[in-house]
Amino acid sequence: MVVGTLRVTLSLDGAQSLKEKRRIVQSLVQRLHNEFPVSVSEVDDHEVWTRATLGVAYVTNDGRHADRVLAQVVRYLEREREAYVVDYEVEIR
Repeated sequence: MVVGTLRVTLSLDGAQSLKEKRRIVQSLVQRLHNEFPVSVSEVDDHEVWTRATLGVAYVTNDGRHADRVLAQVVRYLEREREAYVVDYEVEIR
């Protein structure tokens, strides 16, 4: 079993409140669930309305496949209009 994880920090320049941040993050998490076979959760920066940190996990039997799926998630996020990728790290175990 191979587990690929992605930790991605997003800048939410358009969010003016925690309520607005939650709307953006919930929408983004739902779209990632619909688009990719991954688990997604907000894992840090809960009280900062201009930043969100998401954790993404993918379980498979092939490390290269996990790396490809997580790279697709990053590319998807980089095209996002309401959130900008500031930093990310991928780990395959």
